[in-house]
Amino acid sequence: MQFKIITKAFRKFFDDDGTFLASGLAFGLLFYSVPFTLLTVSALSYTAVNSDTALAWIRRISLNLVPHSRELFDNFITDVIARRGLLGLFDFIAFLLASSTMFGSVRLILNRVFGGHAPEFSGIAPLNNSHPPLYGR
Repeated sequence: MQFKIITKAFRKFFDDDGTFLASGLAFGLLFYSVPFTLLTVSALSYTAVNSDTALAWIRRISLNLVPHSRELFDNFITDVIARRGLLGLFDFIAFLLASSTMFGSVRLILNRVFGGHAPEFSGIAPLNNSHPPLYGR
């Protein structure tokens, strides 16, 4: 019985091109993680500026993690702190774009696997009621 469940799950996975979908989703997550990481660093830079303890903690971590590149890491932190406003704005816009593509990919994968049919959306509200609205009722 358990063997049948496992074989059906693997068969369904390969019938739905699971390896292809998983690789696409992994690429989307990788693409999404870059602006998320930069946005996190930008947000933490506000903490490092206002707190000498936080800045000392970051420098101590950099000494433990990258002892050979401590000066380079300190210069990077100093640059991030100096440009945190512009960096935060750029990262927020990149984060919105990356997250929208990421969640769009997840929606398409789930529709393909579970056989759902997503309404097409052109970015403009439809003139007739042939398509349901995306925002619910």
